[in-house]
Amino acid sequence: MRNPEVVCNELLGDSLEKDKRAIAEMLKSKTPITWLFTGNSITQGAKHTHGMRTYSEIFFERVRYEMGRSRDLIINTAVSGNTTKNILDDFDWRVAHSKPQVVFLMIGTNDAAKDKAISVEQYGENLGNLIRKIRAIAAIPVLLSPTAILESHAPERANLKDYVAEMKALVAKEQVIFVDQWEIWNGELKRKYSDQWSKKLLNDPLHPNGQGHKEMAISLFKALSIFDPKQPTCGGAYYEGYH
Repeated sequence: MRNPEVVCNELLGDSLEKDKRAIAEMLKSKTPITWLFTGNSITQGAKHTHGMRTYSEIFFERVRYEMGRSRDLIINTAVSGNTTKNILDDFDWRVAHSKPQVVFLMIGTNDAAKDKAISVEQYGENLGNLIRKIRAIAAIPVLLSPTAILESHAPERANLKDYVAEMKALVAKEQVIFVDQWEIWNGELKRKYSDQWSKKLLNDPLHPNGQGHKEMAISLFKALSIFDPKQPTCGGAYYEGYH
């Protein structure tokens, strides 16, 4: 008789691959997809982009224009200041109401704030509940970790890395599609932008600016296998006509 834990891990692995295949098949189909983004001020795009587009809006152009899926809907229900608890409490309106096929969830920067009093363990429990609720409405969850912060100027969130570690452990256990923004920002992007990374990618110690959102979008495209370096949203040259 096979070890039940091994069988369970295989089924979870199948779940991750199944989700990836499902999104790939949906993108091949002409049936419109409803994509929903939720989270906190970073996903909402509140204030800190200086009027430039958020990563969900860049995703909007990639899918609806570049990929020709003009009937797809992209919905953003993120709210500045929110935590996992806020989204759980308002899940029926914020997520289920729109009947999405795919839900992008980026959350944790506020959970880690000392004044929110949400422990790492409670954060993990809330995330697990959100994943289960998203799956219960027949949607595919895609989690994005928080981006890197300027820790020296955000001491109240100095333990954010512990919340990211909790998210990483959970997505591995639940086999959820995951965009590890924390790792990308602290590795690849810090090498790319060197000691200017915070000035190039952040508007303050916590919030990505317009360029930061573009890098977030590129990471998301790669995770969903829709990255094309020739396309403008992926870093390619934009069209410049006579003007």
